[in-house]
Amino acid sequence: MLRKLASIFTFIMRHYLPDAYLFAILLTFLAGILALLFTDTGYIKLVRAWGDGVYGIIAFAMQMILILLTGHALALTPPIHKALAWIAGFGSSPIKGGMTVVL
Repeated sequence: MLRKLASIFTFIMRHYLPDAYLFAILLTFLAGILALLFTDTGYIKLVRAWGDGVYGIIAFAMQMILILLTGHALALTPPIHKALAWIAGFGSSPIKGGMTVVL
């Protein structure tokens, strides 16, 4: 019964919920229009500020990607993999697993 209910909600969300990218684009345009209406900022200055912000986000995203790739590459090396498997052995129950993650 729970699986059927979940599949109904999944169907509704997949077919009727817009993509997150659409929300990002719409909010970008809304913020730009509101900035033009309620501030003394010109169009060129607004576009330049938006571009500077995008490049700051791209730099941050690249740093996060490098962290993820480096961590994954290290986790696949035999010594680190053995150490992680040894640490994971402490989490034999949900409470012990949670405490292992916290510590």
